[in-house]
Amino acid sequence: MINLRNIKNKTKEPLSYLSDVAQVGSILWNLVVTFIIFFNNPFTIKLKNRIQEFNVIIKLILGSILIYVFWYLINSTFNKMKYILEMNKLLSQLEKESINLTKNQLIENYKNIIPSTFLLKSIYKDFKLIATKWSSDCYLTEFDLNIWLRKNNKIELEVKNEFFSKKKEACINLNTIGMKIPHPYVINPSQIKCCDFSLVQTEPLYSDKKWRKFVVEGLERTERQIAGREFYLSIHSWLGKVKRFYLDSYFVPHRSFTFFLLNGEMFKDHGYKEKIISL
Repeated sequence: MINLRNIKNKTKEPLSYLSDVAQVGSILWNLVVTFIIFFNNPFTIKLKNRIQEFNVIIKLILGSILIYVFWYLINSTFNKMKYILEMNKLLSQLEKESINLTKNQLIENYKNIIPSTFLLKSIYKDFKLIATKWSSDCYLTEFDLNIWLRKNNKIELEVKNEFFSKKKEACINLNTIGMKIPHPYVINPSQIKCCDFSLVQTEPLYSDKKWRKFVVEGLERTERQIAGREFYLSIHSWLGKVKRFYLDSYFVPHRSFTFFLLNGEMFKDHGYKEKIISL
């Protein structure tokens, strides 16, 4: 009984993956209930008989609404399950690479420490909904993926999105805890800052399909300098469509590395004069 109570309490914790599983179960239950209501209920049988009397246009509208409801529930369930699986895969990869680091080994595969495009899309969609509730006219001005390799050889990730509202003359910063968005998400006053001028609208990091290849390329090019060291890496959308790779190393002599991605091409400076490679 105590174990069952603990499991039930876990489903209420915003950062617990059991809470994600509980959400999937809730969606599936709503799907079953919707099916029963529409197809195996005396009331709906009478309703369907009444619908038969309606003209073709109304029947098409009602049918479209019903199809949309089922599609929405099924799609939500699929996306949530995919999110849980991909997140667990990422966490297991991070744990594996952390073990390699404690043994003074290099990171085996840099792709293992970079989240998938699907995960970033899911996080952005949730943040966009939160920001839109805060202000209906908001748009994205910053999209950051931050990766830390700590002194204790622990790899930490965080996603940060910033949205600007012209109506409120302010911008709001939304951050994940690790790679999770707490539900419900509570906005603190410290996350909102006044801004009396419009900020540049930018695109999500994943808008360039080669963004992960770009990050791996940047890490491989700096590997000899950062091997076995602590570092902070920020990959973000910069000035609209440009993707920026910035790695700051926490050792002496201090070194930082910056690369840019624009239209599938990788550059080494702000002027995009020193082209490195076409990805």
